[in-house]
Amino acid sequence: MEAQNRIAVDSEKSVSLRDVFWVIVRNWKRLLLAALIGALLLGGYGGIKMLAKRSAVVKPDETTATPVSKTEGEPSITSQPTDLSVAEGTAAGFSVATTGEVYSYKWQFSKDSGVTWSNVNSTTYPSALKAKLTFQTKKEQSGYAYRCIVTFADEQRTLTSDSAVLTVLAASAVQKISLKDVFVSALKNALVGFLIGLVFMAFAEMLIFIINGYYVNMPALEERYGVQGFGVYPSRKYTGVTRKILDKMTYRPAVTQQESAKLIAANMNLVLPAGETAYLTGTIDDKRLESICKVLRPFVNADLKVISCVNQSAESVSALQAKLPVVCVERILVSKRTYVDFQMNTIARSGAECAGFILIE
Repeated sequence: MEAQNRIAVDSEKSVSLRDVFWVIVRNWKRLLLAALIGALLLGGYGGIKMLAKRSAVVKPDETTATPVSKTEGEPSITSQPTDLSVAEGTAAGFSVATTGEVYSYKWQFSKDSGVTWSNVNSTTYPSALKAKLTFQTKKEQSGYAYRCIVTFADEQRTLTSDSAVLTVLAASAVQKISLKDVFVSALKNALVGFLIGLVFMAFAEMLIFIINGYYVNMPALEERYGVQGFGVYPSRKYTGVTRKILDKMTYRPAVTQQESAKLIAANMNLVLPAGETAYLTGTIDDKRLESICKVLRPFVNADLKVISCVNQSAESVSALQAKLPVVCVERILVSKRTYVDFQMNTIARSGAECAGFILIE
């Protein structure tokens, strides 16, 4: 008993990469859902971004019309210039509208986001002295800011408009932005989103598994507690991919529930004394214990009786004083290592002996 108690308290087992792999693969439906959500979000973002870039091109005949100014009223700027995106070599136009009699307009530009300003050359661009500035765009003008200084007729009031930014798109790039490009961009982003979603959920599953210390297969239980594993019982009728994954994950042979029960019972009969009582317990609910006991009882030579989890029931701890053999039943990815440790310590201190484990799904 002392050796068993020492194993339960002191033995530490590092996380097996194989176990981590199968835990992640076991939750393939959640992985797929997270990947699809990532693909949808990032793919949609990529498509919308490319559509916005495609529609940002303003053709020469689509430049903003000059707003109407009025000579009457208090001197003010009633319409400000707005940001503009155009293709290289096409016309760009910035304009202002005012109330009050205007003496002069003077357009300025800034190459450094409004830190320093220079006057637009009125010889090269005559519209630099009008309410609307128009010119043919060049690539190097992309990012320039433009504003207008308005001097009114009394020459005693000067107002400066808001600044507007010009974005010049390369003509070659504009011509290549088609609906096919939008689709390809969305597809590429969707693929990246799929991979990000997949990796994120895989990492989350791995983290949850490591933090909780769930048991995945019988070798982990046998190594930690130094007791025999009687087998894995498929208490849930999983089919298809999930069934194949669980069989690989738990080293379980691909046999039916009934055949699994007979194999487990045959291993138990080699250890449990025929005709005598043996207890069935575990860190799972009583209903599940009763169910597995009902399945195994016809094939086991010993008289199986269920007792509640010894971590939660004083009556179960008292029953252990009878020194009868105990079989522990644990669930895959539900039974935590700390809970099973406490259970094994309680059994060892009572003087009873854990004859082995049954792992159920």
